[in-house]
Amino acid sequence: MKVTCSNCKATLECDSSLSGQLITCPECQTEIKATPQVVVVKEASPHQSPATPDDTPETFVSEGRPSLLFYSPAIIIGVLIIAFTLPALNQDVPELFLPIIVGIAFLLYAFYSKFSIYYHLTTKNLSLFVGFIAKSETQVRVRDIRAIFVKRNPLDVLLGTGTLVVGTSATSGPEITIPHIRNVSYIKDVLNELRDKETGDI
Repeated sequence: MKVTCSNCKATLECDSSLSGQLITCPECQTEIKATPQVVVVKEASPHQSPATPDDTPETFVSEGRPSLLFYSPAIIIGVLIIAFTLPALNQDVPELFLPIIVGIAFLLYAFYSKFSIYYHLTTKNLSLFVGFIAKSETQVRVRDIRAIFVKRNPLDVLLGTGTLVVGTSATSGPEITIPHIRNVSYIKDVLNELRDKETGDI
């Protein structure tokens, strides 16, 4: 057991069988009573914890929409259909209105897909907004994220875009899917780093 000398404050090692007896301090030759050191360990309150990443302020990290580049084929097809059909409308052929409608549909599809989706990432939360007039919002806490992966179809590979899929501990499936964004691998790495900081893994 360890004993502290009352005179010179030296810490002595002695056999526990000497507890309560007088011993001589080898440092200052003072006789002291062999009383074991008592170490008081203060337990943290269940409502108190050391400083955690949650104590840090929330700051902006990134935001964006699907890449217009991914929808450029639809835009090109729509423009070409309209461009080749408009001159023929002077011939008063009703059947030509159908290609015009198809061309406009391609353009509306590209416009809606690009501007109806928006994501906002901070150091604490990832939010996804979908829609124009009636917007839906999905938000997950960065610390709750459990799975982050990227999906790419052939066009994504060709254009350098990708779909970010994020799953959380609260659900068995994907919680947030952000389609066809640029720098998708960079956003994935940033999310992984933020999650590790929030959960204390680094």
